[in-house]
Amino acid sequence: MSRSKPHPEICEVALKRLHGIDPAQAIAVGDSPYDAIAAGKLKITCIGVLSGGFPGPELRAAGYSAIYEDCADLLKHYEGSLFASKRAA
Repeated sequence: MSRSKPHPEICEVALKRLHGIDPAQAIAVGDSPYDAIAAGKLKITCIGVLSGGFPGPELRAAGYSAIYEDCADLLKHYEGSLFASKRAA
């Protein structure tokens, strides 16, 4: 890869490795505004975690659909998360 976020190249590579997954089926997890901006350029839903040091309002403004304290908090609330709702769809 030659470009860094917020360019969506890393998300494009991940989608290719998932062999035909539509961006609407994917969910990215990130901890910076740049992660959400990169994913958003491809219409990928993005979940944020606060462990990257960016405040919640800044992550929300960047396009995160949901925000958790950290990955452990996301796991604790998995059944109510976007992961569970996309899996059920």
